[in-house]
Amino acid sequence: AWFLLCLLVVRIIFWSILKITNKNLLLQFAICAMLFIIGHQLRGKEFIPFFIIQSLTTFIFVFWGYVSKEYCMTLAKKSNTILLFVVAIISIVFTVFLAHNSNCKLVLLNNILPDNILVLLGAAVSGITSIVCFSVFLSKIPFIKTILIWCGVNSLIIMGTHMEIRTAINLLFGNIEMCNQLMVVVKTITIILISIPIVYILNSYVPFLVNGNNKPQRTS
Repeated sequence: AWFLLCLLVVRIIFWSILKITNKNLLLQFAICAMLFIIGHQLRGKEFIPFFIIQSLTTFIFVFWGYVSKEYCMTLAKKSNTILLFVVAIISIVFTVFLAHNSNCKLVLLNNILPDNILVLLGAAVSGITSIVCFSVFLSKIPFIKTILIWCGVNSLIIMGTHMEIRTAINLLFGNIEMCNQLMVVVKTITIILISIPIVYILNSYVPFLVNGNNKPQRTS
């Protein structure tokens, strides 16, 4: 439940930031960085609702995801796919390097942070960049584009259920260390595959839970 509340708060506030700043990236960065610092300082404060603290600490990452998307889409429109692929590869190599040479057991939920906050920001920025660049690059492949669109349309269901699916996987196969980059990919793909029947059932029989429709509709 806290995750969905966090998502709602971040979406509303970040949309407001974009409207107020009128595409001023420097001002957007300053506001998001300030919110991140405030959230970081409030961690562990019991009188502040948990989802609010979590929301504040994510704004800097949401901002960079927004910037990365705009940059990658610009490259894609200019048909500069080679540069897009190079940026994606460099970003993922840098992410793996930071994860391998630092405390990769980064868990915002349990207030576990690395000693050097720059490591956190560096890994997050490079990781976000690699995911966005690869998504834009792979979207040029029709089959992959269909998968990405499906994940985007049903992202609310996937994000709302992925922790339960992950817990079930850990119970069945043991807790796989998230430091293992290959297992992170395997687990992510497994969660998406398991999400397919869940998404189908929810969209077909109880759509009012996720999209406001009162009448059940079968997905095509």
